[in-house]
Amino acid sequence: GGGHEVYNLRRKLQTPRVNITVKELPAGAPASFTGAVGKFSMEASLSADQLAANSAGTFTVKITGQGNLPFIQAPKLTLPASFEQYNVKTTESIQTATAGTSGYRQFEYPFIARAEGTYRIDSILFTYFNPDRREYVTLSSQSFPLQITPDANGGESYMVKGLSKEDVQMLGQDIRFIR
Repeated sequence: GGGHEVYNLRRKLQTPRVNITVKELPAGAPASFTGAVGKFSMEASLSADQLAANSAGTFTVKITGQGNLPFIQAPKLTLPASFEQYNVKTTESIQTATAGTSGYRQFEYPFIARAEGTYRIDSILFTYFNPDRREYVTLSSQSFPLQITPDANGGESYMVKGLSKEDVQMLGQDIRFIR
């Protein structure tokens, strides 16, 4: 008595057809292009400019802007051969609105420097396609000097002198297997 009745009705609805034109990206993309489309800026930083051997450091890259942010991949970072690099940690803050997708993706590259010495972390490149300008844009970070001092805890650090890059990589593998 006196209650409200609820009915489930199946209806087939149809909206007017919408045509979407998808333009191909132009040929000649730089090697550092991995599919980012939009307008972006990039910041890079190193956790410290001096570390003790066998200490952890972090190289951080933050890409901010508007575009296909969820699909942006971590830019390639090349570290000196005597460094151990670990998996990249990704954090993001992305908002989607009628104006598009905006926010940032941040990539943290943790590493351990095994050998004392003076090093340089090379600049990294991030390339995106800017649809307003109809061109590829490559952003480059600065390079970072890094001084590795002897191990503060008295652990064994390795002085690398006169070894080729291949020798140092092999030394790194040997160290991992001995432990």
